[in-house]
Amino acid sequence: MIGERIRVVCLLVGNTWKLPNKGFAIPADVPKLGVKTAPWHLPTAERYDWRLVADCTVLAVDTRGPDEREAGLDDWDPWLWLLADAQRFARDVLRFTITEEFHDPPTAFAAERDLECLAWCSGRYADGKRVWPPWWPYSEAIHDRREQLLEAAA
Repeated sequence: MIGERIRVVCLLVGNTWKLPNKGFAIPADVPKLGVKTAPWHLPTAERYDWRLVADCTVLAVDTRGPDEREAGLDDWDPWLWLLADAQRFARDVLRFTITEEFHDPPTAFAAERDLECLAWCSGRYADGKRVWPPWWPYSEAIHDRREQLLEAAA
């Protein structure tokens, strides 16, 4: 890289790493990583060292076929556990999948593509405490400061 930092990485998730034909094109200079389908929602699933995406925007592209899809815990898609694991180091993780419909504005990506946004919007309150989706184990690490500020302001 001759001293330059990578800013964007494409993560292809599935057993066949073909990009979807629905007008989605990754520029040739964007590095691509591939991860085969696995039961990421299970504690025994293989884990990866995601430090290589530190401070990068990760474009997570779901290339899984219908035979590779299954429902995980509470009917959440298992790939969310994989993406949440990458989120620990990445600046942000944007999801590109045929299982959800996004409406991107002309010059940006829809906020709903962001994994952290999905975690925040999918959370709920129970007994006066924030409950995060089961695939989002980093709520304290990422959101602790935000909640401290809210408590201090109250």
